[in-house]
Amino acid sequence: MGTAEQAEAAVGALRARIDTVVAADHGGQRRAATLIVTPGAPVAAYGNQSAQHAQMEALGLVNIFADEEHRYFETSIEEVLDRDPEVIILLDTSSDGSGDPAADLAAESRLGETTAVRTGRILVVPYSFTSQSPIAIQGLEDLARQLAAVPA
Repeated sequence: MGTAEQAEAAVGALRARIDTVVAADHGGQRRAATLIVTPGAPVAAYGNQSAQHAQMEALGLVNIFADEEHRYFETSIEEVLDRDPEVIILLDTSSDGSGDPAADLAAESRLGETTAVRTGRILVVPYSFTSQSPIAIQGLEDLARQLAAVPA
């Protein structure tokens, strides 16, 4: 039926998209964190077992939680402050894209002490764009565009 050839072509196209992002200059290695911030709840972060970790690496970012052997875990604002990310990637977990992760971040005023917030290096991506599936490549491309637009 020719499905193997079609699959190989599709995989090749996806790999080419990843290679394009990886080859670009994203401003050098900067400390970064992928977070879910919900006012009044613990901060959620992503460790080295997550698709978000792989996305950060592809962008030349260093996951401040790379020492965490978890995909997803709860952390504290104090821990985020101690690790002081230069870039924060916020995940929009609303099902219809109506969430406002930047407003949620602003509501946690202590996070305003991070280098990322002080310098305006805040990226927002739909949670679905960070899944372990081909749509993560679209998320990677979106993050690359946003990263190129924030202050160096």
